[in-house]
Amino acid sequence: MDFLDNRIPPDSDFRNGFENIRRAGYSGPVIVNSVTVDDPTLRDAIALGVSRVVNKFDLREETLRELISTYWHDLPPRHSDHGQYVTASQMG
Repeated sequence: MDFLDNRIPPDSDFRNGFENIRRAGYSGPVIVNSVTVDDPTLRDAIALGVSRVVNKFDLREETLRELISTYWHDLPPRHSDHGQYVTASQMG
């Protein structure tokens, strides 16, 4: 799962970073967080392939637990520290 802030310089919003993540081959869930969730650029986020848009001030333990339980099954395999793939089922 990847968390992407809506406004991190040098970009004016999440779209360029999101496109770069996808172009790099990451196919898992992407959560965009923003202080301004009503920002017009975020209206199309889901249509672009973002999994969820959340208010960054709402990112508390409960929200993170809910996001993890919702998107855990969508996580692609990742490399372990030893260069081997680790699947979600192996991670617990």
